[in-house]
Amino acid sequence: MKLRHLSIAAASLVLALTVSNTAFVDRAEAYQCKTTKLWGNGVHKRKPFAAAAARAEWTANARSQFGLPWSVLKIAKNKKKECKRWSQDRTKWHCLIEAEPCKYVVQ
Repeated sequence: MKLRHLSIAAASLVLALTVSNTAFVDRAEAYQCKTTKLWGNGVHKRKPFAAAAARAEWTANARSQFGLPWSVLKIAKNKKKECKRWSQDRTKWHCLIEAEPCKYVVQ
């Protein structure tokens, strides 16, 4: 008798997982991207801080021009990042980030 109950429970679990997975199959997920390139600059004595400042400026620029959904650098396309020593005495890093903003859309 216990085996029968276990079989029914297993079959119910498989059915529930199948139904929940098929609910997401019909939904299309994609990214919509702008063709406008945005930039972010950062300057600091330490390279990681200069890069973080550049990312923050890119995010702020994207948010102010296109809105919050467009301000995620991780999903932007055609990303370029360049960091190099800057200034006469080469004590500061200058980082430039360039990317085309994208947003995640579910249809």
